Amino acid sequence: MSENKSAVIMVLYDLPSVTKDERRRYRRFNDMLEKEGYIMFQESVYVKLIHNSVNSKSEIEKIKNSAPKNGTINALAISLNDFGNMVNISGKEFKHDIFSAPVVFL
Repeated sequence: MSENKSAVIMVLYDLPSVTKDERRRYRRFNDMLEKEGYIMFQESVYVKLIHNSVNSKSEIEKIKNSAPKNGTINALAISLNDFGNMVNISGKEFKHDIFSAPVVFL
């Protein structure tokens, strides 16, 4: 991935939510993702557009620092072009303005 190109951070997770404490940690993690600008792609999958792929490491560090200890959390940085080439097999296709608008670097 070229370092000055836009990228997408995709966060995929499976967190336990049986006990009251687990549900609270799950909600806190979801809230953190939304506060940091992530958009729900589908249940337990969030995405965020970053305008410089160099920032992907710091974005992933924020996730690591906020991650609950139990459960599984994965993060993937991919180019905006690769994200746009995703094929929708079934269900509602993901559409969001920030992913379809032209990216302007100032």
